[in-house]
Amino acid sequence: MSTHAPFPRESGADGSWQRQRSAFREWVRADGSTPFAPEAGRYHLYVSLACPWAHRTVIMRALRGLEDAVSMTVVDPERDERGWAIRPDQPGCTDDPVNGFVFLSEAYAASDASWEGRVSVPVLWDTVEGRIVNNESTDILRMLDVEFAGVARRPEPSYYPDDLAAEMEPLMDDIYERVNNGVYRCGFATTQEAYDEAFADVFAGLDALDERLASRRYLMGDRLTEADWRLFTTLVRFDPVYVGHFKCNLRRIADYPNLSGYLRELYRFDPREFGIMPNSIDGGEPDQFLALAVAAEALADAGYLGPRVDHAHTGIILGHSTYLHRGQVTVIQTDIVIDQTLELLRVLMPELTPAQAASMRALLARKLPPMNADTAPGLVPNVM
Repeated sequence: MSTHAPFPRESGADGSWQRQRSAFREWVRADGSTPFAPEAGRYHLYVSLACPWAHRTVIMRALRGLEDAVSMTVVDPERDERGWAIRPDQPGCTDDPVNGFVFLSEAYAASDASWEGRVSVPVLWDTVEGRIVNNESTDILRMLDVEFAGVARRPEPSYYPDDLAAEMEPLMDDIYERVNNGVYRCGFATTQEAYDEAFADVFAGLDALDERLASRRYLMGDRLTEADWRLFTTLVRFDPVYVGHFKCNLRRIADYPNLSGYLRELYRFDPREFGIMPNSIDGGEPDQFLALAVAAEALADAGYLGPRVDHAHTGIILGHSTYLHRGQVTVIQTDIVIDQTLELLRVLMPELTPAQAASMRALLARKLPPMNADTAPGLVPNVM
């Protein structure tokens, strides 16, 4: 097997994909140790929603509530020989209010006139210095989480906690090599041998992660961390993209019992479950999320939820996107909560019988507080 290399400069002599190193690696620091202070309004983020590396920075910007502090341009996901383009007339794309660039390559040229490498996203741009600070997603992710905490609407909790850092780093390195970058090593391999090696790494990595998640809710236990979000952006693309496009087709994420549930929980993550946002706007009546939490707890106490559903899928129920689709504000009623909870559980528990579902419905009707359009407060739009 031998195929044409999509990026010849990043193809090794053995046909393996050898990703170029990120060239811009300066840091924004809150302690004043660099010229780049984390000032609100100073920095601009260039991203593509098609790119998993950029996607992780978009997530952290939203989780931290930095939308007003760090502006952002979404480039066109379709590239030609000129690279990433800024086309605000295309669906899902935005303009560049800072520089008015037409192509992201202009940012690279303005920062280093001798630049000849591949133009990549994400890019963190400094409007004061008029140049790129950093184009490495891992660095930008960490900066948004830690260094920008002073200008964030939601500075806590840290997704890179000091007490877990030593354990997280080797795990994240392994995830990067075998999974995050592993799928690209499969997709961009130009020899059968290079593909086979990368293919084996991808599924050995996924197998190990599925086993790890058999005994813990998140990669580091009960706490959601940077490691989870770095893995999420690959997992969420795996079945629809990498299985076919990159021929990572031994198994799907849907075939992994623990990874599939974990992915669904992260996909429906709502920050209120973790105390990042209030449970109701005015602190008054219980809202949809509290009601669904009661529903999940009641079903778990009654023995209806199995081991994986019990500790991982409460988050799915709490953050189910039906009520927050595209950030729309709405209110709910108790019977809707019950219907939606049972609908979710039918997906999570295909073996659920009609008799069991009826028993669950009766239990929830007893446990849930009465709610209707008059008593349920409006919901805060989902940050994701």
